[in-house]
Amino acid sequence: MIIVSDAPARARTAIILLWASVLITLIQTIVDDFLSNSAAIVAVAVGLAIYGLVIFRASRRHDWARYVLLVWTIVATVLYLTNLAADTRSLWDHLVVVASFALDIIAIYMLFTGAVSQWYREKVSA
Repeated sequence: MIIVSDAPARARTAIILLWASVLITLIQTIVDDFLSNSAAIVAVAVGLAIYGLVIFRASRRHDWARYVLLVWTIVATVLYLTNLAADTRSLWDHLVVVASFALDIIAIYMLFTGAVSQWYREKVSA
């Protein structure tokens, strides 16, 4: 199960968007690695595994994970934008990265607004 059963529909959608972003990034890295014979796949795989663990914890109603996802997305976006001028990737690669960031930003917005935000704040009885 991708998320706990009592989650609001928007929480489910947000988690799916986050996993889609991970999948897009992984596929892009595999293709780039294959085409350029670089070894970036290992570093990206480790980063995505950590990010995936945080997504998993967010899907299990761990409020701290939402904040880690928020900070991670902000830092990654700022780093991407500051290195944009020196980046030599193709336009297609940039479009894929922007699409991935867009999915992340939409998902983070969904996790911090409306019923989803309230769902994270409710006490879970054991």
